[in-house]
Amino acid sequence: KVRYADALPDPQVGTNIFSHPIETAAGAQRANLTVSQMIPWLHRLEAQAQQAACEAMSLEQIWRAERLKTIAEVKAAYDRLYVIGQELAANEANAELVKRLTNTATAQIQTGVAQQGDVLLGTLELSRLEESRVMLEQRLTATRARLNQLLDRPADSPLQVPQSRSVGYEPLDYDMLRQLALERQPEIAWAQVRER
Repeated sequence: KVRYADALPDPQVGTNIFSHPIETAAGAQRANLTVSQMIPWLHRLEAQAQQAACEAMSLEQIWRAERLKTIAEVKAAYDRLYVIGQELAANEANAELVKRLTNTATAQIQTGVAQQGDVLLGTLELSRLEESRVMLEQRLTATRARLNQLLDRPADSPLQVPQSRSVGYEPLDYDMLRQLALERQPEIAWAQVRER
């Protein structure tokens, strides 16, 4: 249970039971019951309330910072997914072009116009493009898994590669960016709360 910050401490109740009665001026005592209530100075109670409020504000700013960090990571992973998709498309187009050039060079060898080196270069380039495609697919799988993790979904959940990105940034000057950073940065607000 969370107490109110400005509430009094909980009262305490205690009891003692004696196996042999204790003789006092009032007579024999078999048990003793005590009840106590601490009453702090009002200024101290107010200071505790302010401290609890500052800690709550500080925790809220930490939560906001983590939220912004997660949003930034999701956006970055989504952009990475788009870029890898574009790289894969370019790789596929390049592989198709090299295959056609290799086929043309093979046909020219048969007619005696080209040399074997042209076909070998095309085959080497195809294998390099295939290796690059495998690495891109591994990066794509890792990026999908990370994005699914950030979205709190199973890592192997299907996730389409975006076909377009809509980035709309309006030009801002340094003073405006600085002002926005001061207003919207939870870490700065958290530091200001901690300084109070």
